[in-house]
Formats: sequence, C-alpha cells, structure tokens
Amino acid sequence: MKRRALVSVSDKRGIEEFAGRLSGMGFEIISTGGTARALSGAGIEVVPVTEVTGAPEILGGRVKTLHPKIHGGILADLTDPDHVEQLVEQDIGPIDLVCINLYPFEQTVAGGAPEKEAIEQIDIGGPAMLRAAAKNFRSVTVVPSSEFYSEVLAALENEGEVPEETRRRLALAAFRRTAAYDAAISDWLGEQVEGETEGFPERHTVRYERISGLRYGENPHQDAAYYAEVGTEHLLSGAEKLQGKEISFNNLYDLDAARTLLADLTDLGGQSAVIVKHANPCGAAVGESTADAYRNALASDPQSAFGGIVALSGEVDGDLASLNS
Repeated sequence: MKRRALVSVSDKRGIEEFAGRLSGMGFEIISTGGTARALSGAGIEVVPVTEVTGAPEILGGRVKTLHPKIHGGILADLTDPDHVEQLVEQDIGPIDLVCINLYPFEQTVAGGAPEKEAIEQIDIGGPAMLRAAAKNFRSVTVVPSSEFYSEVLAALENEGEVPEETRRRLALAAFRRTAAYDAAISDWLGEQVEGETEGFPERHTVRYERISGLRYGENPHQDAAYYAEVGTEHLLSGAEKLQGKEISFNNLYDLDAARTLLADLTDLGGQSAVIVKHANPCGAAVGESTADAYRNALASDPQSAFGGIVALSGEVDGDLASLNS
C-alpha cells in the first residue's frame, strides 16, 4: 500500500524540499489550501484534502480536515485488527506521516492585532491533527516543526522508516507545542476578559523556553539549562558572548545579584561598579569613570573578588581594560 503524508503548514520554509523528497520516496502527499498551492507550484504532485474527504472546505476554511477520512486515517492503530477492518469497511486509507505547523497566533497578537484577526489565527484543525498523530505515534510519524525535517528525511531515506524511539520523541514535541499554543491563547483571552488580569485567576499558565545550556549546575557534577518566560525580557536579553567558556548556573546567579545591586547605585551619580562572588558582594563603588568605580570596588576585597562577576554601568574603555594587564 502506498504510504501517505498529510502536509499543511503556515510556515512554509523548507516545505517544498521536505514534501518533494517524501514524494520521491513514494509518499502520496495530501495537502490543504496555501500549502497545496505552494507544493503544486513547485511541481510536486498533491492530492487536495477535499478529494480525500469528498467534502468541500467550508466556513472560510475553518472546516477542512475535521473529517473521519482524515482523523480515521491518523488515529487508526494498525496493530489492531479491528481498527484495520474498520478502515477497510469505511474506505479510509491510513495516513503514515503528519506534518503540521500551526497558524501564527503568537506572532499575530504580539503585533497588536485586533480581536477579530487574532481569533482567526486560533488554529483548530492543526492542533487536532497534531494531537491525533502524537497519540498514535506507534503507527504515525508526527512532524510538528521544520526543525525535524532533516532528521525525519534521513531516517526514511537511510532506514526506510522512522524508528519508534524517534516517533515517540516527536510525539512529545508535538504535545509540547500544542500545550504552549493553548497557553498563549489562554493568556491572550485572559487579558480580554474583565477581572482576569486582577487578583488571582483560577489557573495561571506560565510558558518557559530554553535559552541556553549551562556548563554545569550549582555544583560541577550537576547538569543545568537556563529557561526564561516566553515573551519577556530576561537576564541574558541582548547579551553577547565575546569569548571564554560557556556560563554556569553560578555565573547566572552572580550576574543577577550584581545587576540588581548595580541598579541601586545608579541614583548616586557618576559611574558604578559591582563585583560579586557566590552571590555575595565583594565590592561596590561609584566613581567619576568606570575605571575609578572598578578600582574602588576591587579595593574593598581584592582576594574574594578573584573569579567573580563584574557589573559596570558604562562601557569598558582603555583605562579600565588596562588595570589588570
């Protein structure tokens, strides 16, 4: 039986190559709307979802994949004889791969779009198909983001199939994506509902994303990573690494303490410098220049300052850079 892939994406970067290589491996490509047009325009043979369902897209595209011919094909457990029998009875072909990325709701509301536009960017069919494919990962490969295209293609081209271990991991990524998506919608709608932004709502959902790995945790034998709340400024916002090793948990801890103390010195006038080690200030001072401030801060306890974090209110100029040379 010919393998089938359902491909429907808002972010179309890389989709033509992905679908083209699937087609080259013998997959039948099922697609919808703009994705189908983009793939057809690239010379890839596409079966419109309306041809599979036998029903037109309705309500301005709000309903197109919510159909037994689609969800039956995705959710059928192919190891269950009863499921296979029902597919045959209902003339439903199994769908082996589901590649979906969702309407750009987060980007839409971040740009201050009006309510009507924001609501139209709440995806319904996409999350339903992602969740269905992820639930049925033993029979279906779910591809929730373009970051997985290369891995999936490599497995199919080299091994002929995507290993179950990989399908399980992709299912996890899909559920994480739909969870974050629903949380974004909940946050936005909460802002529209009077009273939800005041006091204590019944549920408060916070979304975090991994910003970077860390060299180690609070102790050298511990693994660690740095996460920050989605859509907010965080400790490393705008930071640029110039050289040296990757930062550790303790570096971040000291950096936060140094930055906080530095902010308390800004009202004193002049330039400020703070040196922190193990979350304790080794020195804090103000001066006419950053070099003066640093020199005064270091004089407070030069021994404890060794290996510490330095926070400055101004740029590092030649005078300051030459102090330790």
